[in-house]
Amino acid sequence: MRKHVRSRPVWNTRSSYTRSTGTSRRKWFVYYLYAQDKNGELRRYFTGTGIQHFTGEALARFELPLPPLSDVSGLVAGFDELAAETRRLESIYRRKLAALDALKKSLLHEAFSGNL
Repeated sequence: MRKHVRSRPVWNTRSSYTRSTGTSRRKWFVYYLYAQDKNGELRRYFTGTGIQHFTGEALARFELPLPPLSDVSGLVAGFDELAAETRRLESIYRRKLAALDALKKSLLHEAFSGNL
């Protein structure tokens, strides 16, 4: 079901149960949920005091801004590129941390062996 809120088209998940025709729309939904979680906006939909839940009822109240499909495809492609670059950089970072740890162990071994 599409509605207009504040002159922006939105997708109310109540009527469509988060299913959409097309990969770009599904990815847009996932990226948008992720962004809303990271900026704290999704918290108002959570229930539970210990373990937080995002229930079907909360999902039914959640409104997703829906840009035109042509924009969604471009945005999703950009997000996919950023995600791939982030994974690449994270891999480099982890390898560098491992190399630093190995260097530290090697230096400590050399120092305590009296070879420095």
